[in-house]
Amino acid sequence: MERRADEAERETIKLKKCSIWKNYIGETFAGVISGVAEYGFFVELENTVEGLVRVTSSPMIFISIMKKLMNWWEKQRTAGLNWGSRCV
Repeated sequence: MERRADEAERETIKLKKCSIWKNYIGETFAGVISGVAEYGFFVELENTVEGLVRVTSSPMIFISIMKKLMNWWEKQRTAGLNWGSRCV
C-alpha cells in the first residue's frame, strides 16, 4: 500500500512539473546529459526536471551536439570525468 502511495506521489510531482514547464517549450536552458540512447539523449536541468531530446526532433542539431560531445569526451576522458559530470 505504501509503495503505491509513493508511486502516486512521484507521478503527481511529474505531472506538476509538466504543467509548469509546458510554458517554456522552445526556450534554451543549461543542463547535464544524464543518459544517451539510440533515439536521443536525456538532459537534466538544475531544478531536477529531466527530458528527452529526440533524434527526430532535429537530426542536424542532434548530430552536431553528439559530435561536439564525443570530441569533448575524447579530450576529457583522461581527466577522470564520467557521465553526469557538469558540461555546460
